[in-house]
Amino acid sequence: MSEIKELKKQVKQQQKLINKLLAERKKEESDSESDSEETFNDDDFLFASDKSDTYNIKKMEKLYKDDSTKGKQYIRKYFAPLKNSTSILMFEPSKNEFIVIARKEIEHYVGSYQHTTKTDTGKEIVIWSPVQYITKTVTTRYLMTTNVKENKVVFEDKKTNLIYINTFKGYMHTEYKSFTSYPTKIQKSVNKIWEHIKIAWCSRNKDQFNYIKNCICKFIAGHKLNVCLYIKGIEGLGKSIIMDFLRKFVIGEHNSYVVTDPSCFLPDRFNSQLIGKLLLILEEVPSASSNTWTCLYNALKNWITGDTIEHKKKYCDIMQMINVATLFLISNNKAINIGENDRRYFMPDVSTEFVGNAKYFNDLSFAIENPKVGEAFFWYCHEHYEKNKDFNESDPKI
Repeated sequence: MSEIKELKKQVKQQQKLINKLLAERKKEESDSESDSEETFNDDDFLFASDKSDTYNIKKMEKLYKDDSTKGKQYIRKYFAPLKNSTSILMFEPSKNEFIVIARKEIEHYVGSYQHTTKTDTGKEIVIWSPVQYITKTVTTRYLMTTNVKENKVVFEDKKTNLIYINTFKGYMHTEYKSFTSYPTKIQKSVNKIWEHIKIAWCSRNKDQFNYIKNCICKFIAGHKLNVCLYIKGIEGLGKSIIMDFLRKFVIGEHNSYVVTDPSCFLPDRFNSQLIGKLLLILEEVPSASSNTWTCLYNALKNWITGDTIEHKKKYCDIMQMINVATLFLISNNKAINIGENDRRYFMPDVSTEFVGNAKYFNDLSFAIENPKVGEAFFWYCHEHYEKNKDFNESDPKI
């Protein structure tokens, strides 16, 4: 009996010690974290870092040791936890892009530093770490979206009270200028580009040209198209040069992505590289088996007309986002099997009129390689769209 009493006494003492340790740790955590989300506002610091200032783990550690609040603020300039996900979002200012970080990779990016303390018994416990801070202490959770109409990086939907991080990187051109205010030479260059599209892409067919022009203008004015323009024809007629012009000088390369491997559209593939892209250009999609064609055709349906898209990245939770992508399919060969009467695609009658005409393309190069022409083209599209808002690309009437 005496042995049992002694054993119970030891268990009771151990339980008291455990409770004491837990109380000490809770108090330390409370003291350390009490100012973590109260001393500064999310909107003031989240992703507010200078574009030349990449996140530095050693800098974070030094800031935290000197002033814990400043260390936390520094972390919040680069990292944000995502809602309904174990992943976090990292801002890379040098590239002006957002990177989704899987839970297992967070320590690699945010740092493995640990602030420890010793209890009365000499046991060392962790009371703060950047991983713990960004994944557990920060209670605000964010959703990702791409909103071309919203200027803020972080904004709240007043109807749902959900807080979003906007992955839209902004347009190349932001200061409006009326098209007629540009020099005559620039205006003529813009018109020359439209003329090329009319002849090379549409074989001078007025109805086809007006349809494509309305599509391009609507897209440039900030509206997703629910149709894929499929430009198919032999090499050298002038297909890709127009897409290069739109990508480099009108919409911006940061808002575009050239897809050479269409497998990223298939349901079981990773596609996080497409997050936030407004323009997806499928170039020279390789011819394949009928089964591959069918799979790609089915996969593209939702990308063309779906309201939402599932984005996948290795080790990360699936992220469902609003579908903002407009697709152009450019190919020398048959790239995809299109179903009969499928209005998701529009394929104009291209012309070979300019194939092999070096002088013509040399003259055209001034227009398609001129940033000022790109700016004028951008505002021309906005003005044209404002006059044709009733245009519906899903009903070509051609």
